[in-house]
Amino acid sequence: LTKTAYVPNINAYIVNKPHNVAIYEGTTASASFLLTQTRYCYDGDNIKCTAAPTQGLLTRTRDMIKYPGEADQWAETTFEYDSDTSGCPAVGNLTAVTDAMGTVSNTTYNASNCLYKDSTSTTVGTTTLTTRYTWDEGLGVLLTTTDPNNNADHTTGRVLRNEYDGFGRLRGVYSSPPNDPNG
Repeated sequence: LTKTAYVPNINAYIVNKPHNVAIYEGTTASASFLLTQTRYCYDGDNIKCTAAPTQGLLTRTRDMIKYPGEADQWAETTFEYDSDTSGCPAVGNLTAVTDAMGTVSNTTYNASNCLYKDSTSTTVGTTTLTTRYTWDEGLGVLLTTTDPNNNADHTTGRVLRNEYDGFGRLRGVYSSPPNDPNG
């Protein structure tokens, strides 16, 4: 049985953000053994995760980890969003995610209008893997994705190219092999 609880902010019309999802053993309302739960924290309420959201930006998740005979533990993931100091106006773009293991993923956005991802970099230990993107901003469609298996000057690695018709409808996806000079 899964129970989802919400704390709506009716004045701001934010009513679809769960604050707790709990999964119980059994299939009836009287199910009592909690198997797992996730708490969702919004807009900086990172301790109890019970405040109604003011903007609806997810800033932390807390996943309960249960081991038989041990106290419950919590694995936390944090989320950060753009600010006026990021070069873009604060419009709610996700810029950083840090998981419970300390792995950080950072996302940058294009400078012209701050809407489209330029890159996503994930750092695991001392290794940073970066995926890069290019866009047709007029149509709002993704043109290329370059995977993180490329060298320092980003001239090698697999490139996925999307092809569109004049209306922005996807016509094909093409992949270049690694180290292909034609990309």
